[in-house]
Parts: sequence; C-alpha cells; structure tokens
Amino acid sequence: MSLYTVAGAWGWKGTDVSNLYNFSGNALSSMSDYDGKTNTSYISSQGIAQLCKNYNPGYKNGDWYLPAGGELTLFWQNRSRIESDFKLANVSNNIAFRSYVDNYIDYWTSTESGTNNAYYLNTYYNDFNPGDKNYNTDIVFKFYAIPFLLIS
Repeated sequence: MSLYTVAGAWGWKGTDVSNLYNFSGNALSSMSDYDGKTNTSYISSQGIAQLCKNYNPGYKNGDWYLPAGGELTLFWQNRSRIESDFKLANVSNNIAFRSYVDNYIDYWTSTESGTNNAYYLNTYYNDFNPGDKNYNTDIVFKFYAIPFLLIS
C-alpha cells in the first residue's frame, strides 16, 4: 500500500463498467470482494482507478491499483498494526494514516454497486456505503483512495 493518497471521483455516474460485478446488495457483500487488481483493470480508464493505476512512486510504476472492498476492510481493521510497523521502520510522512488522525476521510474502493454508485469506506462511522460515482466534484465531498500494490 502507498504512503500517499490520491483524490478524485470514482468515475462517471450512469456508467456501468463492463465485466465488473455489481455488489448491489448490502454493504456487507461489498466486503467479500478481494480482487481490486482485476477491478482496476476494468475501470482504469476512469477517475480514481486511473489515478491509482498511474501512481508513480518510482517503484513498480503501473502496477498499483484501487483496492476492492474486502482488501480495504482488511487494511482498515489492521491499521494500528500497520501504522506501528511503519513507525518501527522509521517511515516518515505517514500520510496514508491521516484518516486515523482526522477520523473523517472517505476512501473509494474498486467495488461497484451499480450504474450510479460504488462503495467507499467512511472512516468516521467505520462502515461501507454506496456513494455517487461523481462524489469529489466539489469541495463538500472530498474522496480519497490509497493505491495498493500486489506483491508476488
């Protein structure tokens, strides 16, 4: 996972991404999606997924992706341990954990909910919600993403 976040809209409202499964049930179902890498390949020409795919930290450029609901859930559930590991490794500028400090940042996932919505993690309420794909088009709705990297 990246130490930096990217910000933007998920994509375009009214666009159903071909080949991307729609988790249109409850938010719990979105947390069973662990294939952010494949999801990103389907949506990488749109919004926040494109920003994650094009993330360029000087390492594994082009291999980064927008995490799926299940992947972001695991990250969120283990954020304290991950933050401790970063501190032990003396990693400075720990921007990826600003939600832990601010406690009110919304993070997109690559999990689609339908033509108009995709799932995001609301860190204030600690839950997943389907959100309008156009969110982040104004200052009121600032949505972020944490690029992930699949290590193989």
